[in-house]
Amino acid sequence: MHKEIDQLISWLQQSNDFYLNEKVAVKNIPNEGKGIVLLDGQIRRNEIVISIPSTHQINFNSVLYHISKFNSNINVPHITHSGEEQDKISHMYDEPRVKAYNIFTTESLLKMSSFQLLSLYILAEWIFLPKWSSNTIDSYWKPFFNVWPKIDDLKSIPAIWENSNISQYKLLLPFLTSDSENHCQRLNNLISHDWAVIQPILEEWLLLFDIQYNIEDVYEDYLHVYFIINSRCLYSEIPLKKEDIASKFTLVPYVDFINHSAEMDRFCFPKIEYTHANISDVGQFVIRGGPYTYKIPNEQILFNYGPHSNDFLLNEYGFTLPTNSWNYLDITYIINDIIGNDNDVTKYLKTNDYWGEYTINQDGFNYRATVALSLFVTKDYQRVDKLILGYMSEDYFANKIVNITTEILNNLLLEYQQKNDALINLDTYNETDPCFYNLSNIYKGHVDMLTDVKNKL
Repeated sequence: MHKEIDQLISWLQQSNDFYLNEKVAVKNIPNEGKGIVLLDGQIRRNEIVISIPSTHQINFNSVLYHISKFNSNINVPHITHSGEEQDKISHMYDEPRVKAYNIFTTESLLKMSSFQLLSLYILAEWIFLPKWSSNTIDSYWKPFFNVWPKIDDLKSIPAIWENSNISQYKLLLPFLTSDSENHCQRLNNLISHDWAVIQPILEEWLLLFDIQYNIEDVYEDYLHVYFIINSRCLYSEIPLKKEDIASKFTLVPYVDFINHSAEMDRFCFPKIEYTHANISDVGQFVIRGGPYTYKIPNEQILFNYGPHSNDFLLNEYGFTLPTNSWNYLDITYIINDIIGNDNDVTKYLKTNDYWGEYTINQDGFNYRATVALSLFVTKDYQRVDKLILGYMSEDYFANKIVNITTEILNNLLLEYQQKNDALINLDTYNETDPCFYNLSNIYKGHVDMLTDVKNKL
């Protein structure tokens, strides 16, 4: 991989606006894959670590720009390509992307989401182009593609177990926690929806070009590409997608080697900056040092992906943290099941907007859960009114609901202990396999959290 990283840096150096701090480099991190580490010296607050120009980012705007090189009918003011180079390329009959991209109209591209357009474009440039050209044409993005993870590197993601026809981990789906199962289902729905949009285009390409490739294989590559995007996308304003929050992201080479820290506002932070070299109205993606000063050789350069639980990290990125202070459990289904047959309590909670969204985290049951359980146990509507309005403390109800909260905690503890035991007893169990390890780590994290909460009651 050293060769590929060197080639990536050489490609990035084509832009005078690329900057890589000489004090950092990519290295293998035990049990974490690749990461960026400090070589020597110090990285201080606001010091630039990496700066990537818009010319080397993949996002909705830059994809339109590159597609328009091969289709002169694609016209989005201030975004798409124009000029002599476009005319020259459009008359190159041996350039397969002219034929492939000429099935698009400006309208058909603009109505796609970022996930749809980027999945389609990356499949074209990374997977299809070598087949279309018999490996004679390289994509502009090839140095970026070459350092992306293989599908096996993403094997821990539950939605891949669910959707891939060749995944060997489908047997682990019943072992997902309720939070992971719900998250996985949300991703499944997005994957299916986006595939329905781009599948007809992919099938048209298969008809246009005589290559040994079928739609079932394309779908496996689509899953690979989808989760490369999903696990590496970084927030960025995309002018053409102002109303679509889910489409406001960009893929940034080299920056995507930075690993996650659970700590907020301590390590490095991303910032979008604007320079004369920006294309397609997307800014320079800059990583700057945070409050923490790096000064220990081989120390990892980190930033926070967000306040995410291990269930979230597993489903979105395919990893978990050994300890994670952001772990929580959604217990809405449990409390709804307990109080759902009490029509008066249910009506009151719905009327006052306290129905649902019940969770447990390291601090205990959230306020909404405390309100719901306090009303269910005491039927004291007047005091619960005061609790909601802030005129009464939760402490008044603590002893009154301790039995029901303890029962909930004990049931959850038993569930996760039994699931972990069942996982370990599988014939295929392998503690060094990240798919097994991550599930077990989630169970252990929840057991530790629930035990701490129970001890505080």
